[in-house]
Amino acid sequence: MAPTSQFAVRKICRYIDFSQDHAFVEYGPGDGVLSKAILARMSPQSSFVGIETNYGFIKELEKISDPRFTAIHDSAENVSNIIRHPADIFFSSIPCTFLSQSARRNLIRNTFDLLAPGGMFIVFQYSPLMKRHLEETFGNVQLSLVPLNVPTMFIMVARKN
Repeated sequence: MAPTSQFAVRKICRYIDFSQDHAFVEYGPGDGVLSKAILARMSPQSSFVGIETNYGFIKELEKISDPRFTAIHDSAENVSNIIRHPADIFFSSIPCTFLSQSARRNLIRNTFDLLAPGGMFIVFQYSPLMKRHLEETFGNVQLSLVPLNVPTMFIMVARKN
């Protein structure tokens, strides 16, 4: 897959109030395009965990020299064993079309359970498929488009009320 464009990164960042301290978790950060943008904007007391299965990407993520960032070589499916405290904002760029329906549901349910009240799950992909799955757990989901990303990217924002 292509890396996330700066157009998409800027649009994703618009959803976040960076004046507040947050605990961030990203599923599938890849080489860290979004992770680095979040780190550049987040408060000194915020924290960020990136969960990545690809060992090559983990090696790239480990080059990020920021004490607020931790790269974990594991699967997002194991998030309940990785994250011990509620997080405020989760990101996912995992191509969920590759996951089984039960794996998608489990990922969404685990994220919902670990999300702090008022928190957000921001999913960005090349397909809007996840919107209806997110709605099953979160209710209303905001969908936006990044047409300048190649290919076009869909951003879905689910909030825990």
